[in-house]
Amino acid sequence: MRPIKLTAILLLAGGTQLLGGAQLYAQPPDIDAAAAAKADAGREAQSSHPLTQAPGPRAAGTFITFDVPGARTGFGQGTFPTSINEAGEIAGSYVDANYTQHSFVRARSGALTTFDVPGGTSTEGSSINSPGSVTGSYVYLDDPNSLSHGYLRTGNGRFTTFD
Repeated sequence: MRPIKLTAILLLAGGTQLLGGAQLYAQPPDIDAAAAAKADAGREAQSSHPLTQAPGPRAAGTFITFDVPGARTGFGQGTFPTSINEAGEIAGSYVDANYTQHSFVRARSGALTTFDVPGGTSTEGSSINSPGSVTGSYVYLDDPNSLSHGYLRTGNGRFTTFD
C-alpha cells in the first residue's frame, strides 16, 4: 500500500462571521481500508474525515490565524482562504466593508498581497500552484448579466483572463 500524503487543510474557524479570521492546520485524514484500496488501484482516495470548527485530538502542526487588512467581520464578510501550495503560500478571497470581494496571497513569511483583476469589480481567488500562480473568477460591475470570467495571475503579478 502506498502512503497518502496530506500536507495541510484550510479551515474557516467558525466562519469568519464569528471569529473574523481563518486558521490553517495540518491534520492527517481518516483513510479507511476501502479508500486505501482505491488509492492503491490508482483511483482518487477521499477522506471521510469531516471538517470541524476546531481541530480534534488528532490535530497536528502549526496553527496560523490571520485576517487580510481591509476584511471586515460582519455577516458575509471576512477572510476566506481556499488553497495552499507546497511552499506554504495561501490563496483566497476577502470581503470588505462594501461587500466587495478581493483576492489575496499570503506568503509563508506572513506577507500579504491583495489584488483585483484589472477592470473587475469582484475577484475570487480559488487555487494556487507551486510557482505561486493563482486562478479564480471575477465579474465586471457594468456587466448587466453579472457573468463570471476566469483569470490566471502569475507569481509576478501578470494577469491572463479568459471565458
